[in-house]
Amino acid sequence: KGSGVYIASGGTFNMNGGTMEDDVYAVGSMVYAGGTVSGNITLDGAEKLTINKKPTTALKVTALTTAVGTKLVKVNAEDFEMGDITISGLPTGTRAILSDGYIVIDYTYHTVTITSSNSAYGKVSKTSLTVAYGTSISASGSTLTVGSNTITATPTTDTAQYDYSFTSWTGASGTVTEDKTITANFSRVVKTYTVTIASSPSGYGSTSKTSVASVPYGS
Repeated sequence: KGSGVYIASGGTFNMNGGTMEDDVYAVGSMVYAGGTVSGNITLDGAEKLTINKKPTTALKVTALTTAVGTKLVKVNAEDFEMGDITISGLPTGTRAILSDGYIVIDYTYHTVTITSSNSAYGKVSKTSLTVAYGTSISASGSTLTVGSNTITATPTTDTAQYDYSFTSWTGASGTVTEDKTITANFSRVVKTYTVTIASSPSGYGSTSKTSVASVPYGS
């Protein structure tokens, strides 16, 4: 056991068996084809590690190149699973996924749930979205924008008894950093009417008032 293994640029370290207790720092390439690595593997760049065989114990990797879309590790082992590796050093809002033979850095994704404060008063055009960490949220009037998605809040059609209206959004600002609920708020008010009072036949009598304004429906 030494102080560690440094793989220089252009160099390749092949591990085909045995036990590696030292940490590995890879500027060049490491090819894993068997054995146990108990130390940490630091990858200074994309595609610095190739896995040709399912590890006997999970590999511990630190990534120094962390842009979304980076192909961090090449995986040739068909039975490899993401449980066979732990990756640290990834920025908040990103994750490592297995895609098309590579371990790739991707965004984390979250569910945005859009609800109505009262479904009898109004509805929203979409009730659920799955979006990447950091997606922006904004609202203008009855329109909610989540990234490239537009959601409209529509009040229920007015009736003889009630007027319905959209009033506001709750939670419709900032960015998505976790699962989130946004609520469209609606209101309902009882309609009022003007009651006109007339005498019939005209000239036979009179009333103290000829109209009463703002009479609630059902009065």
